[in-house]
Amino acid sequence: MNVYITAHNTRYRRRYGEFVEQARAELPEARIHLLLGQEPPAADVQTDHERFLLPRGFEKHLDSRIDPDAVRRRLECFAGRVPPDLHRSDLRHLLRTRTEGMLALEQAALAEAIEAQFTEAAPDLVFVSSGTNLLHSVGYYLATACGAKTYRTHGLGFPALDLERGHQRIWFCSNNQTALSERPEDSFGYEREAVRARITSLHEAIRTRQFKRDVLSRKFRQRRMPVTPRQFAEDLGRIAYFASPLHGLGRVGRLRSNANRDRLRVLLNSRRNRRLMLPVERLPERYVLFALNTPYDSQIQVRAPEYRDFLSLIDLVAGMMPYGYDLVLREHPAFPGALDHARLVALQRRHPHVRLASSDAPFPDLVARACGILIINNTAFIDAILAGKPVISLANGYFAGTGLTREVAHLRELRAGLDELVRGALDIDRRDRLVHVMSRLFQETFPGPDTHYHEKIDTILDGMLAKLRRIEALHGSLPGFCETVRSHGRAGSIP
Repeated sequence: MNVYITAHNTRYRRRYGEFVEQARAELPEARIHLLLGQEPPAADVQTDHERFLLPRGFEKHLDSRIDPDAVRRRLECFAGRVPPDLHRSDLRHLLRTRTEGMLALEQAALAEAIEAQFTEAAPDLVFVSSGTNLLHSVGYYLATACGAKTYRTHGLGFPALDLERGHQRIWFCSNNQTALSERPEDSFGYEREAVRARITSLHEAIRTRQFKRDVLSRKFRQRRMPVTPRQFAEDLGRIAYFASPLHGLGRVGRLRSNANRDRLRVLLNSRRNRRLMLPVERLPERYVLFALNTPYDSQIQVRAPEYRDFLSLIDLVAGMMPYGYDLVLREHPAFPGALDHARLVALQRRHPHVRLASSDAPFPDLVARACGILIINNTAFIDAILAGKPVISLANGYFAGTGLTREVAHLRELRAGLDELVRGALDIDRRDRLVHVMSRLFQETFPGPDTHYHEKIDTILDGMLAKLRRIEALHGSLPGFCETVRSHGRAGSIP
């Protein structure tokens, strides 16, 4: 059984090596292949389980002139298997640390390298991160096209799954749209009543505000903006360094400074947008609360690319709002300043009923005063349902088809959803259903109830091993599971 793992960060090579040794000892039928990005310096020793997909010095190719026609032809070879525009979902595209041509070339090179590896040793089971890096996204699509069973490992950190205790959890979602699965191998088989009791207690903690949800979000802010004078100076220093020839990385190095410029831009937006923010007590009487994601979230970049430009989306939504209702925006507390100040001011001039709530305002207070909640595939619906508020959801979240929200698959359906909200036709008594759905989600996460993990890499690797053990226990052997996958043509059809 060929098991592939994608890993764009080489920082954990030693830890992956330990995982491979443990897997070989416990599950000798599993042949582990670790797919990494650029080949390391010649002095590094490459182990037999490692496969580097890009040649050493690949960045130098990016610094040279790129032939657009040649890149286009290479991408077209994978049409129908890998989306030709996938390179735009990479975080480096949003941060402008790579040009579109550079990322398109990287997508083509990765697709060719992964296909060559899959041809040499056909994949049976593939673990890929749910992140935006091209290595994971291209690996996912090619593995799916090969009919392999594919899991996307997604880090969970919201309150329904242990946020208040600071534990790490990993969700092994079995498809790119992250819909919940009914297949036994996609569950970890925890005791149902224990899980249900855990979810119920967490919901009670949220409802009664026994802990502060946004503590972790405030810690995350420093990832996207400088929050101290020292960090501000460091960003300025990096911009100056990459503007000089000292780094020796050419154009690629100069582009890296855009990430630091972006951090300063976000900081400036967050300060200027404060003038537009309204405290809870000054919000209008009737409003729909639009709880925004972080713009760098793979939920947006990979799974909902049509909503990547938040302000363009807000403009369209504002044009559908019923008369007498305001649209109140709430930026993600981990990412104030995501909305460009100049564009937001222009949008509010066109749509005076669009307001901006303070990102520091307690989210339950915003929800309590709202007529309904609008989300893009995020977890704000938990607070809304617990508060007895109707939820309209854009894009396809893991809760799709569960009846928790009024789902809007296409934006043109939003008008009907808002009409139902005004008429009071949306069901708001969904607490029991929420417990059931969250219990199902818990079954697909690792580790189990009340198990403590603090290092994300340990959680991921131990979870992968637990998943392989689970598959072997259910199907008698790993090759037996592979035969089941092949006999049904593709992984998504396993009964």
